[in-house]
Amino acid sequence: YTFVYEKRDDKWLIINHHSSAMPEVDAPKVAKVK
Repeated sequence: YTFVYEKRDDKWLIINHHSSAMPEVDAPKVAKVK
């Protein structure tokens, strides 16, 4: 997470934030051997 704060009138306010989603992991594909 990333938060950007700015002090306004003696109060710290979050002016921007960013959150990265975790990458989805595909289940391993198993090839059938005949």
